[in-house]
Amino acid sequence: MGGDDVPVLDTSADAEPVEAKRTRKRKPTIASVIRQMKRAGVEVAGCEINPRDGTVKIITGKPIETTTPDDNNDNNEWDSVLQ
Repeated sequence: MGGDDVPVLDTSADAEPVEAKRTRKRKPTIASVIRQMKRAGVEVAGCEINPRDGTVKIITGKPIETTTPDDNNDNNEWDSVLQ
């Protein structure tokens, strides 16, 4: 049980300062940003990504519901003429 292999912390003024390990700053993912916005109570309507310059736009608000021609209950006067 020799204590020779135990590292000793040198606190004298002559000791060289130890640099902290640098960690890479990463950009947040789009999914994590949207998740954080939802947790904060912000409604997210969509997201636009521009591949040319890498910009991302998060669109807030209620999502716009899209309708298909089958969902349209309005009768068009030309429907009866064209049939």
